Amino acid sequence: MLDVLARDGLMVFAKRLGLILLVVGLTGCAGVGVKPDGDANAKSAVAKRAQSRWGALIKGDLAAAYKYLSPGTRGVLSLEEYEARIRPMRWKKISVDSVVCERDRCDVAIMLEYGYRDIKSIETRLIETWLHEGGNWWYVPRK
Repeated sequence: MLDVLARDGLMVFAKRLGLILLVVGLTGCAGVGVKPDGDANAKSAVAKRAQSRWGALIKGDLAAAYKYLSPGTRGVLSLEEYEARIRPMRWKKISVDSVVCERDRCDVAIMLEYGYRDIKSIETRLIETWLHEGGNWWYVPRK
């Protein structure tokens, strides 16, 4: 009789343990699709926004470029302060070389072509940081 009770108790314990492990496993998997880890959709979205931001800068539309700043940055930096900090140059074109994402952060490598004084064309590589917040990607300038 004790053997039957022990065996039944062990079976109940095993079933409960299996259920707990299943719930924990599913909970862990549920978060996998929530974050825009380095997937192609996140990379494409960030590349497009970086290109659009630089398109605004090249046109001299600082108000449009300001809208790509992260909400936190816009909270401490007004449009007027941003316009005073940005010194428009003879930016000509940009191309996004690569986008590397990890969770809610992407580093975007950009090749920027611009003119300076008598030099018609200079190319430089920039790395920008973009963060995912509130369902969108935002540029975070370096200090």
